[in-house]
Order: sequence, then structure tokens, then C-alpha cells
Amino acid sequence: MQISNQPAIQKMICDAYSEGQRQLFGAVRKDVEAIVHQDKIFIIAGNASIMKEVSPRMSIRGRRIDPILQEMKEREYHNDMRSMLAEITGQAVLSGQPNIFIDNGLTLDIYCMDKTVFDIP
Repeated sequence: MQISNQPAIQKMICDAYSEGQRQLFGAVRKDVEAIVHQDKIFIIAGNASIMKEVSPRMSIRGRRIDPILQEMKEREYHNDMRSMLAEITGQAVLSGQPNIFIDNGLTLDIYCMDKTVFDIP
């Protein structure tokens, strides 16, 4: 679905980001901003307020598996965001780098698309 309205695409990206964070991590992100520049999408998010932890810390044979579960959730989130961005923009996602920590608790996700998202006439 290709939309030529830049603010609408940016809002859809912010909504997809927030929903993905909420579903997988139980984190409600505040101040999410999406910036689309040529073939790159930058998603900047403020601090997250963490919802109540659903499952207690898990261990198998005395070894904690929380880091493994977290890594699996991060991979799932990254794949979901790639497919959502492709659906929203109508372009394929070539690469992405999620969860880059910036000063003051901000995080940055960068996604590179295969073509310019907004065609300039």
C-alpha cells in the first residue's frame, strides 16, 4: 500500500512501532517520532514505562534463560517491524539496526529501504 502523504506514513510507522513494543516487551513508548529521508527511516523513541512483568524470571536446570528469551523477542520485533514498514511504504526493507541507545534514554531504530520512500516529481 503506497501512500504519498508523508505525515500519514510517519504516523503509521509510529503506531506500528508503539504497538510492537507494547505487545512484545510490555513497554509503552512515549514521544515516538518517525523521520523518513529518501530511502531511510529513523524512529526515535523516548523512555519506556514498563508494564507489569507477565512471567517471572525463568530458569532451566539452574540456568537463567531470561537473556535468551529477550533476544528472541528482539528478533521477532525486528522482523515484525521490517514487514510492517514494507507494508506501510510499499518498499522492501534492505537492512535495519534497531535499539541504538542515545543519550538521555532515547533509542533509535534505523531502517534502509530498497528505494526512496517518497518519489520527488
